[in-house]
Amino acid sequence: MEKKSYTVKDWPDEERPRERLVKHGVDYLTDAELLGIILVKGYQGKTSVEVAKDLLSETESLRKLDSLSYPEMSSVKGIGLAKFAQIKA
Repeated sequence: MEKKSYTVKDWPDEERPRERLVKHGVDYLTDAELLGIILVKGYQGKTSVEVAKDLLSETESLRKLDSLSYPEMSSVKGIGLAKFAQIKA
């Protein structure tokens, strides 16, 4: 049985974070959607926005992400060295 990947591209255009950012501006998006744009991709079965929600559940806000170390951040499935660096940058 072939697993179908589920990505933000599968969402209707009006629900996609990048398209909503362009159309409505940054204030229209949730923290998870903004972080999902930075993460670009999730992993098999989870979109970048879902991974972002998991990560934000550890800190409760985007601003507090900077306080997480690599071991803390990488404990969230889908966050490895590359995504850690993207977030910290």
